[in-house]
Amino acid sequence: ALDCYVAHRDAYLAEMHDHHGALAHLPMATLVVTGELDIVFANPAFGSLFGIESSLLRGVPLDRVLDTMPLQALVRQALDADVPAQTMTLQATNGQASVPALVTVQRIRHQAADAAPVRMLLVMEDRRAQTQLTRDLFNAQTVAGIGTWQVQTPGVFELTPQAARLFGWTPGVPATLQDLLGCVHPEDRVRVEQEWHAALTTGRFREECRVHTSSRMRW
Repeated sequence: ALDCYVAHRDAYLAEMHDHHGALAHLPMATLVVTGELDIVFANPAFGSLFGIESSLLRGVPLDRVLDTMPLQALVRQALDADVPAQTMTLQATNGQASVPALVTVQRIRHQAADAAPVRMLLVMEDRRAQTQLTRDLFNAQTVAGIGTWQVQTPGVFELTPQAARLFGWTPGVPATLQDLLGCVHPEDRVRVEQEWHAALTTGRFREECRVHTSSRMRW
């Protein structure tokens, strides 16, 4: 029994030393958890983010600290050798913190993969400042009557709420180039499409055209 205790103690200390040395000083909140989502290691940034003493979390089930429901799908993907990432709101179970964060989950691989216990690395990037900046941007666009869009996926436009309203579309719904061209006046449509395809090479798109919404035509 004593030998078993010593072996377990040495393995515990080695694991804590490895995680502390690699992860303790990361600026992002970082956890190492088991496959059952019990906490193996929490760095100080995690404690600061959620108002918890991180050094006391070893062996604590994660669902006693955070609502783990939003994390379950990411953990399943990570177990299938993926490295998923998703922005979500993390809610502390004590009700004192609700934090929008970009969460990345990765399974920790060991050399002796068959014998090693499952360990998952969770990195949580605080998005509160970005969320506030986005909210301020949307408010400013509404006041100014202008909108912007991004193209994250080829051929798919992600519009700000004010940009969607200018086209008479529902905010939050992605649009395609064909959706955009469908709003352009027929006499301007060919020119706009040509300019858009040229912009894919030059990185610059500037065009004045007439667009029609459900209520009226505007420039």
